[in-house]
Formats: sequence, structure tokens, C-alpha cells
Amino acid sequence: MLDILFLTDFEIGHVYPTFKIAQNLTEHGYTIAYAGISDTMEIVAKNGFQTYVIFEDIYPAGISQNVTEEMQKHFLPLLNGELDDLLNYLKPKIIITSYFCLLESVILDYKYDFKQLIYRPFLPMKEQISNMDVVDVSKISANSCSDFFMNLDVNVTMNLISYLDEKGVTVKNYFDIVEPLTKLKHIVLCPKEFELEDRMIDKEVIYSGPNLRTSDFLSEMELQKYLPSDSSKKLIFVSFGSQEYLYPEKVNFFKLMFSIMNEKEFEDYHLIVATRLKFSEDQIGKNSSNVSIFEWVPQIEILSKISLAIIHGGLGTVKECIMQGVPMLVIPMARDQFDNARRVEKHNLGISLQNDQLTFEIVKEKIMNLLVNDNIQEGVNNMKNIFHKREEESSEVKYIEEILQHSF
Repeated sequence: MLDILFLTDFEIGHVYPTFKIAQNLTEHGYTIAYAGISDTMEIVAKNGFQTYVIFEDIYPAGISQNVTEEMQKHFLPLLNGELDDLLNYLKPKIIITSYFCLLESVILDYKYDFKQLIYRPFLPMKEQISNMDVVDVSKISANSCSDFFMNLDVNVTMNLISYLDEKGVTVKNYFDIVEPLTKLKHIVLCPKEFELEDRMIDKEVIYSGPNLRTSDFLSEMELQKYLPSDSSKKLIFVSFGSQEYLYPEKVNFFKLMFSIMNEKEFEDYHLIVATRLKFSEDQIGKNSSNVSIFEWVPQIEILSKISLAIIHGGLGTVKECIMQGVPMLVIPMARDQFDNARRVEKHNLGISLQNDQLTFEIVKEKIMNLLVNDNIQEGVNNMKNIFHKREEESSEVKYIEEILQHSF
């Protein structure tokens, strides 16, 4: 019998924060495994955890870059029992499901008698809690999943309603279907101190530590491949995350950064760029020796050596910058990135810019300010200390232990 099964979504950035929890639970004697699509499980396995690939016929290896439009195809197989054999074999005491698998959580709750909770790889969004005196995260999840039905394949909806009718569950509206979500507990994978507001949170929620990887496990010799030969140069890092392909207009920002690096004020700096986009030396400019471009970088190690990170505001990268004490210039693109940009500014960890502010003059001015701003560096160091303290507490382990020991 397995103690805990993590059910992940397709985006690997949402899975990384669970590794710290899984490691802590393993150290406390619990047996851990992961289930998810092939691409995600490949990364999980490299981090040393037992994995089970599910829905492999629907989501073969290599599909993750284009999986968004395909993500409805597994609902009917799940409802029809495709995971029956796996779950009957593993018999997990608890399933910890990604917030991005809310409908999967609903189906699991109706079909199986396993305890379940939700892990949230991002903080509650401002627009979701604007009318709440007490933040009810479980209700937010139910509302989100209810809204999801508006875009759901009608065959899935009708089959689910028929299934519930056979089980004697009365359904008058979409919210009736997702009612189980109002009873599930949540782990928010970030310290509460990074929130926008100090608002009461319902008792079904725990804010855990930042839950970050400590290393990409490169040797010092391997790391040198990503660093300039001139070790006296101060480093600036630019990355817009694993879903950069969704924002092709950001190619113009990279070109803008190349122009800034050609300025005299940046002679003592080196720019490290993580992007799958291709640029010629002519596009980079006369000081191309001051720019390094990689499709992938060991981000944890790189952040430990840089003076400034220019990022899109995904919570994972923001947390990594805080843990490494790095000021941020945040250029949000979508989803929770705008709220995270506000958090960075509120807590004095850096500044944010919107797309209409991305001119040569404004970006250059903001970068130069951030590189010498002691006030922001102090803010980053203060939040870093809080994050390290919360990481050491491993509060999510006690939370999960309570769930394992009591029925709900």
C-alpha cells in the first residue's frame, strides 16, 4: 500500500514545488509516488521519485509543448475507469492533486474512496478574492471548476451527469457537480508573508514553505559552461519561463536587451539569456561577447551568482529569486504573473513593467536603478530570511500527517 500519490498536471513548473514536500515526507518514513503524463514523469523520475505514466496513448512523449488544446481527451477515459487498475494496485492512503486537475479531483472523489487534497502552485488571485472577507480557497476552486464546464466538451459533461445520476447524485447546475471540491483541504506552496493582503484564510488551507529545489545538480565544471570567462563581470539574467512560446512578441524585448548591453554603462556586466529563440550575432550587436544565450540554464545555480533577474513573474521563478536574494524586474504576461508583479513591488523586492513601458529608455533606467538600489536589496534579504525560515518548518508534513490520521 502506498502512503501518498501525487497526481500532477502537464506543466513541469507546477510539479517542481512538490519535490520538496515529497522529499520531506520520504524523510519522515512515508512512501511516495507520482502519476502524470509521460513528459512530466520523465522529469519526476530524474529527481529520484517513483513514477507511473498515465493516459500515454492520449499524451505520448513530446506532447507537452502543445498539450493545452488536448487536455480534455482524458476525462472520459478517467470516468470510464482507466485508472482503476493502477489505483487498486497502489491503494494510496491519500492523493495530492494539482489545482490544475480540479475536474480530475471531482471524478476521483465520486469514483474512489481515497482521501484527497489539492496542492496550489500559485497564490489565490486578486480577482478571485476581491469580494471575500475571509478567503475561502475551497470555494474558489469549486467556482473555477464550475466555470470550466462552459468550455468543456459536451460529451464529457453529459457522461458525467449520467454517471452521477446512476449513483443517485442530484444535479441541478454545474456547481452541484463540483460540490466535493468545497470539502477538500489545500496546500498553498508559498509562505503567506508573500501575499498581497493580510486577510484571513479559511481553516482548510495551509501556507507551506516555498518548497524549492536546492540545486540542478551540476558540477562546478558543468556550471562554468553557462558563465562568462571573465569572472569579474556582474551578471544579469533574463528568462520568460517554460511557456515562452505562448508570447512570441517577447522577441522584441530580447533585442532591446541586446541594445542595452551595447551601452557603455554595461561594459562591466554580462547578460545570460534562457530562450529557445534564435538570434544572429548581428542582432545581438557589437558587444556580443557580453551576451550568452542558452535554450536551458541551471537556473538555481545561475540565480545564486547574478545581480538582477528579469523574469515574467511565474511564482516558481519569483520564489527562487527570493531564496537566492536576487532583485527582480518583472514583466508579467498572463495569469497570476500580474499579481506576483504586484507582490514583488509591495514587498520591495524589485519593480514591474507592463508591455507599453518596454522602451529602451525606461528599461535601461529601471535596470540601472535596480543594480544599485540598496533599499530593494534589503527588502529581498528580509523576505529571503522569512522564506528560509518557512522552508525549515516543513509545516506541510504535519498537515498531511493529520489528514492521514483522521477521516474527513
